[in-house]
Amino acid sequence: MLNRRHRLSQAIVRSTIHRFGSTTNLLTHLDHVQIPMLFLQGSRDPLADPGLIEVVVGRLGALATMRIMPDADHSFRVPARSGRTNAEVLEDLAQQTASWMRDVSKVG
Repeated sequence: MLNRRHRLSQAIVRSTIHRFGSTTNLLTHLDHVQIPMLFLQGSRDPLADPGLIEVVVGRLGALATMRIMPDADHSFRVPARSGRTNAEVLEDLAQQTASWMRDVSKVG
């Protein structure tokens, strides 16, 4: 049985961390969220600078988990040179999300 704190969780997919060309973080409201959060991030995402996300995830501590998809953009599309297809990246995202949900459900 999950305790009240872990009954809900959220996966954050393709959220805008900052406006294009800006480094102002738009996710300060997450400091008030008290449920586990999963951040799925493309390494080539111009709307979610990995450094800013790492700061947010670090500040959130144990409630936050981050997964970076190499070569993926904001929509998790990858260039052909990556050696992966877009479908493979989405399958990987789904598997990582399912694994995270299993892990979160064990807490409590």
